[in-house]
Order: sequence, then structure tokens, then C-alpha cells
Amino acid sequence: LTNWRNGLPGHGVDSLLHINGTNFILRDSEIGNTGKAWNSETPDGDTHGVYVQASNALIEDNYFYNTDGYAVHPYGGAAKISNTIIRNNYILRPGRSDTSSMAGSLSAGDDNQIYDNVVVLDNDSTHSVGIEVGYSSARTKIYNNTVAKRTGGACAINFDFGTQTLSEYVNNIDYPTCTNALVGTPATNSNNRTTDPTYTDYATDDLTLASGSAAIGAGTTSIRGCNGT
Repeated sequence: LTNWRNGLPGHGVDSLLHINGTNFILRDSEIGNTGKAWNSETPDGDTHGVYVQASNALIEDNYFYNTDGYAVHPYGGAAKISNTIIRNNYILRPGRSDTSSMAGSLSAGDDNQIYDNVVVLDNDSTHSVGIEVGYSSARTKIYNNTVAKRTGGACAINFDFGTQTLSEYVNNIDYPTCTNALVGTPATNSNNRTTDPTYTDYATDDLTLASGSAAIGAGTTSIRGCNGT
């Protein structure tokens, strides 16, 4: 799903894919070039990659790139989006539009998990954020993610986008860092790295850890509710 200028017609918020209901799985998909900014036009809104209004959803093993707005945007307004898992996704150049604060992923609701994702901020937007948590969410787990900034980027992780409680931020890598590595205060903040972890090939966006990386084995193994260590 690529090269969509204006998002889905008839929706208040533009997005290339809009998910409603419960128990939805989005897997092994490629979603990119959403919105006018990525089609050589002045953006007039935020065209997201996938707009998730579904609890108990699983979004895994996808490739998102060049989205005007959020790559993955779970948000239900008054109806919270809960028990959704976002994992093992590669997110490149989210948040191209300067019309509002953008993010690679955003969690809104209770008991959501965001882990084992790679987010590369590589655009000229100073509003771009790696992962945001807010909108009165609770007990969000953010584990084992890598956020790397090339250009732009206000912060890697934002826990101050509205209110959140009891969030856990563990075993994440933020390098190269944004203007702010972390905004807001999660309840748990441990084993996160903002120094060079030695990627396999940063120049070609291969952000796996190279042999001998000091980050290998440096995280905690006592993670509950998420795969991997």
C-alpha cells in the first residue's frame, strides 16, 4: 500500500489504512509514501500509515516508510484502545508533515505493548518523535526498541503527550539521539542506552547490533509480557 495522497476519503483523520473493531492482525505488510509531502506537494494534513481503532490488535513484522503523520496511530478518542501489541516493525522517516507533532508509533489506552521495533527519524521535521505515549493511557510497556535520528527529531520517546500512568520503559536504544532522548517520566525507566551501541551498518539503515557491541547482553532479562530480552 503506497503512494496515497490524501488518506481514506470520508474519515475525519486521513490514513492509508483504517482499522476498527477487535482482534485484528496486520502482519508482513509494506505501507509507505502516504500524504502530499511525500508526493512533492505541500501537506495540508497528517496522513498516517495505519490508524488503529481496534483493541486486542496485533501489528507485527511490517515495514512503514515516508508517512506524513504517524506510521502507526492507535487512538480511539473517548473509547480507549487497549491490549494492542506493536512489535517487530521497521519504521523509516515518519512524521514528514510540520502541521502537528508526529511520531513513529503512539499508544493510547491501557495495557498496550510496543517492543522490538526500529524507528529511524530521517526527515526535516523538528516535530518528529520516535514513540509517544499519552491520552490518559496506563500500563504501557515499551521494551527493546531502537530509535535512531538522522535529521530532525524533537525527541526519541515522549511520555508527556497528555497523561499516562504506570508506563514501563526498559531495554531501549536511542542513538544517535534527538534533541531530547526522553520527555516525561515513565514509572519504570531502566537499562536504556543513549551511547553508541555499534550498529552493523548505520549508513545503510542496518541497525542490528554488530558483533562485539557493548549493548549485547546489557539489557535486563526480567521482562514480563513481552518476547525477547
